[in-house]
Amino acid sequence: MSGSDNAQRGIAELLESVSHLKPEEPAIISGDHTTSWKSFEERADGLARCLVTAGLGHQSKVAVYLRNGPEYLETVFAAFKAGLIPINVNYRYGVAELLHLFNDADIEAVVFDSSFDSVVRELRDGLPAITFWCRVGQGDGIDAVPYQSAVSYRGPTELNRTDGDDLVMIYTGGTTGMPKGVMWRQADLVPLLARKRERTVGTSPLGPSDDQPANAVAQSHQICLIACPLMHGTGLFMALATLIGDGTVVTLTGAKFDPYQLLRTVAANRVTSIILVGDAFARPILRALDVALGESDISSVRSIVSAGAMWSHDVKAGLLEHNPTMTLVDSFGASEVSGLGESISTGETIKGTATFNLSEHAHLVDEAGAVIPPESPKPGLVVVGGPLPVGYYKDPKKTASTFQTIGGQRYAITGDWAHYTDGGSLVFLGRGSGCINSGGEKIFPEEVEEVIKLLQGVADAAVLGVPDKQFGQKLVSLVQSEEGVTLSLLEITAHVQVNLAGYKVPRHVWFVPSLERTPSGKLDYERLRKMVDELHGAHPGGSA
Repeated sequence: MSGSDNAQRGIAELLESVSHLKPEEPAIISGDHTTSWKSFEERADGLARCLVTAGLGHQSKVAVYLRNGPEYLETVFAAFKAGLIPINVNYRYGVAELLHLFNDADIEAVVFDSSFDSVVRELRDGLPAITFWCRVGQGDGIDAVPYQSAVSYRGPTELNRTDGDDLVMIYTGGTTGMPKGVMWRQADLVPLLARKRERTVGTSPLGPSDDQPANAVAQSHQICLIACPLMHGTGLFMALATLIGDGTVVTLTGAKFDPYQLLRTVAANRVTSIILVGDAFARPILRALDVALGESDISSVRSIVSAGAMWSHDVKAGLLEHNPTMTLVDSFGASEVSGLGESISTGETIKGTATFNLSEHAHLVDEAGAVIPPESPKPGLVVVGGPLPVGYYKDPKKTASTFQTIGGQRYAITGDWAHYTDGGSLVFLGRGSGCINSGGEKIFPEEVEEVIKLLQGVADAAVLGVPDKQFGQKLVSLVQSEEGVTLSLLEITAHVQVNLAGYKVPRHVWFVPSLERTPSGKLDYERLRKMVDELHGAHPGGSA
C-alpha cells in the first residue's frame, strides 16, 4: 500500500498499524507513567466496545471532558475505532456553556474527569439524550461507569471502525461567540497532519503501510511534548500527527501549566519537539530558563511549534539563546484551516512578530474578492484553498459565509486581515471581527497588543474598543505587569506612540493582576470587555 493510499485510511487504522509494528514502544508518557502502544490500543479497544455496547451508532458523538493525559488520547482513539466522533470540551466552561455545547453537538456519551463531578451533577438533568457517562478517577456518588472498567471491557461487540469519509470535529474556542463544530473528513485531515509533523522532524509520513518497514516511517523518532491543551485543535492535531507518524506523545500533569515541570519533563524524556500556543506559554518557559540558567537541559529539543496566538520576536530570540540549534515554527491557521502560513526562526535568522510566508493554497484578497499581489501594501483578507472542512455542524448559514467559491475554487474566508511586506511575506493584523474603527481608521487589536508587550516590564496586554462620541470608538488597554514592576499610563502610551501611528495609541490603560487567558493561551475578549466596562465606569481616566 502506498503512502498516498494511507491518506484514504481512517485514523484508527493508521494508529493500529503503528501499534502492530511496535507494540512495546512508548506511545504516551505522562508524568511517571508510560503507556506502550500495545496497551494504548488495547485500552482504546475496550472503551470502543463499551461505547458500542451502550448503544452508540455510527458517527454518534462522544464528549471528551478531560484534561491532558493518556485517557484523553485513549478516548479519541476509542471513538475512531468505534466509528464515533470525539468532541473536544473546554473544561473551563460553566454549566450554561457546557449545556449549549452538549446539545449543539448532539452528545450521546461523556467521558469526564472526577474533578468535574460537581459540574456533571448539575448538567445531567438537562441532558436526557446522553445515555453513557464514564468517569476517570475516584468519584463521589455520581452514577457513572468507572473508566478502568470501560477500558478493560473485552466483549464480543463488532466495531464499525472509521474510514477516510468519517468525520473529525473540533469545536472552536468561542471567545468571540458561541462555539461551533468544524467538520473535517479524515481523508482530508490526515495529509495535513503529516505536513504538520514534517515541520517538527523534517519528514512527512502518513503512517506505516504494507511496503514500509517500521524504521522508514520516521527518519528520526519524535518525542513530542504537548504543552497546550489537547481539547483545542493545535494540541489534538499535533498529538495525532505525532502518533500517526510513529512518535511518542508526552503530556504534563496537573491542572495548571507549570514551565518548570515542562523543563524537567523535557530533560527526563529527551523531548525532541514542544507544541505550544504563543507567548502565553513561551514567555513563562523563557523566564523559567533564565531563572534556571545552567540547570535546565533542552539540548534534545529540535523544534518548538506554536499556533493560534501571537509569538513575539523577543521571546523567540530569548529561547534560541538557550538552544541555538532549535527551529522555531510559528504556524498561522485556525480550526477551519491548516497550514495557512508559517514563519521559521533559527539561531541565524529570527522572524518578526506576526510575520509569515503564505502556503501555496493561501491568498490575500480585497473586500470585492480580487487577489492582492505581493507587491501591494494594501491590507486584505486571508483566504485559503486546498483541503478544507466540510463545514460547520448544523450551521449552513455560517458554512456558506466562511466557505466560498472564488474564481471557481472553494476557499475558507478566515476573517484574518494582513498586508504584504516589501519582501513578499505577510504581516498579520488581526481578526476583522475584532477590528476597531476609530474616526474611520481601522485598528487591529493584536497589532497594538504586540507592541505594548515589547515594553520591558509588560507581561501581557489586551486592547479593545469602547464607544466614543467623537470618533465612534476609542482604544483602551488592559496591561498585566511583570511581578514586582510598576508601570505608568505615560510609559505605555509613549512606547506605542514611538512604534505606531498616533491613532493606534490607547486612550486609557488599566493595570490588572492577570488577563486570565484561556487554557489555549488566547484572550477571552468577551470577558475582557465586561472587565473594561466595569473599570471604565469606576475609573474613567484609566489610571487604575
